[in-house]
Amino acid sequence: MENENNENYGTVRILVPTEISVPYLPTKNSRKERFLNENVEVSVDIKSPYANDFPVAFEVTDYGDFVDGMTRNEYENISDEDRKQLNKQDFRLNTEEVRLFNGRLYTPVHVNLHGSLNSSLYEESPDFIRSNLSFSNFHSGKISNAVEFDKEKSVIQEDGRLKAWAEKTAKIQKDAERYVMFGGMVWENRGEPYYRIETFGLSPEPFVFIEWCRDTDKLNGKDLGSRCFSAAHVKELNDEMRKMYPGTKGPDRNIKVLIPEAVRFKDFTDLVREEEKEKNAQFVTIVEKNSDPAAGTFNTPASCAGRFERTMRGFLLESKSKNPYDIARVILSTWEPEKKDKLNEYFKEKGICSKEALDKYFTETFGVRKIGLRYELKKAGPEVKREVKSRRIVYERGR
Repeated sequence: MENENNENYGTVRILVPTEISVPYLPTKNSRKERFLNENVEVSVDIKSPYANDFPVAFEVTDYGDFVDGMTRNEYENISDEDRKQLNKQDFRLNTEEVRLFNGRLYTPVHVNLHGSLNSSLYEESPDFIRSNLSFSNFHSGKISNAVEFDKEKSVIQEDGRLKAWAEKTAKIQKDAERYVMFGGMVWENRGEPYYRIETFGLSPEPFVFIEWCRDTDKLNGKDLGSRCFSAAHVKELNDEMRKMYPGTKGPDRNIKVLIPEAVRFKDFTDLVREEEKEKNAQFVTIVEKNSDPAAGTFNTPASCAGRFERTMRGFLLESKSKNPYDIARVILSTWEPEKKDKLNEYFKEKGICSKEALDKYFTETFGVRKIGLRYELKKAGPEVKREVKSRRIVYERGR
């Protein structure tokens, strides 16, 4: 069914046992409020989306500890020896759907048997949600002074009671957004899946794990290191693994992306690319600022070289980067092919056809020199100080 706001999903209403703090006065003449904790049931709605509003965003294949078809009651009633054997079983690969609803990701909830041991069955009843919400929201948070409460003398503050009821209802309803009901199963909000490469001990072979980012926006921009990869960067993940261990066959774990827009996790690769894009944007801005169309033409190879050198000088003065090769690459990315050909023709005329000749050209023309792995501009010579001594003229009276 549709809800009152005609949004395209249904709801499942449940009653959640909880506790609220009711303010009261021990007597009519009392001034200081006390609190009485009262057990109540709060009504909340669990959303039940339609299939069109709940598409599969990822398919995650990961290792898990599962028992086929066993309920929680069956697990509790087996012998201790059988239970130990189940707890010792090996991990196996399992593929799970991750669906998208209202900007959040959800995975189905398996029946938990013990610790990390799950059943291949799923939670099907809203009672699972009811129990979890009740457990996490039961305590009111205030110390009860019920020993001072007298049914005949004490006065309940109804306004305070209604306020406490409304606050607790709003809190549980917000917590209930972690869950949805779909396909007869309980689905719980989950973070975005991404890869992490790890190594152990003396083994040179890297291992890949799938982790879940609960708050993607907060984690984005952090120093994740070069071993975290979003679900969209499988190629970069494999390249890094081969770099660490050439004989690797790639990870068994896998995140299949079905909705590319659902990938919001920014990894090290994204951050580097954004930094490069921002730097290139700054390069282009400086290039455009120092490229005056009226200052020269592209009719001859010499005029192209003059235009190129003027742009280079302006850039070297204003940019933090002094790498002439990076600067030249950005400048020439804005030129048309025929203009680049004329510049190449100029370099051939001058014999600038090798890396050594190009280094010499950059040094002699722009004063750029390489020190270690970085470039810098040569410092100008010592400044000549000129002192102009003024003549002092003394006038005497009468002259």
